Amino acid sequence: MSVIVACATAGILIGVLQLTGLSTKFVRIVTGFSQDLTNLLPSFMVTDNTQLYFALILSMFACLLLGLGLPTTATYIILAAIVAPVLVTLGLPVLAAHLFVLYYGVLADDTPPINLPAYATAGIAKAGPVRTGIQGFKYDSGALLLPFAFALNPTILLLTDYPWYTVAISILTALLGIIAFASFIQNWLFSGYNKVERFGALAAALLLVHFHWITDIVGAVLLVIIFTVQYLQSRYEKGSGAKEEGSHAS
Repeated sequence: MSVIVACATAGILIGVLQLTGLSTKFVRIVTGFSQDLTNLLPSFMVTDNTQLYFALILSMFACLLLGLGLPTTATYIILAAIVAPVLVTLGLPVLAAHLFVLYYGVLADDTPPINLPAYATAGIAKAGPVRTGIQGFKYDSGALLLPFAFALNPTILLLTDYPWYTVAISILTALLGIIAFASFIQNWLFSGYNKVERFGALAAALLLVHFHWITDIVGAVLLVIIFTVQYLQSRYEKGSGAKEEGSHAS
């Protein structure tokens, strides 16, 4: 029955797309809404890419929603026809736009509440499918920031004529950003984060993924500070634990 409910929910999604004509209106909806959000910001916060940022966030949620319960091939076909044109219209390279929608379409398979892979894994583990799906999505969510690296930093896709060292730096900073974001999701690096460290890791991830020398430097410095504090804290905790064990043994 649980599998039947998941398949029925996916069928409702496909029917909504066909009956409402959303596929033909989606470009206008996203571009218009992202422009409205941009207009709400103060002028000093608006840059040339502000509308693109909002459009990427809206497209992310659209991909996660439209890809629920669909096979990977069908998901990509739908998203390439509906969501990718939005990003191309706003100036994103075609390859970056299609990789963006493909990646989030694949992640949609592991997104609650449908989350079809969770039904198979829950059956093997003899666990509840909903809790299994939520836990699986929690582990996968560390990669949620990677498509934004494709979109905001097309250099890592080798789409530009930048020198090799620029490409290498772009890949390195994107990798550090994904590591920082994964540690934010898991709330752990060398030891458990406190609130300041956790949101510092999120800030470092967002800065490192955005390809600009200023944001890369600030994000790298912030990540080094968090890394150092976490490393020293873990060494202190291990030393305290060893002393306690020694006192118990004596």
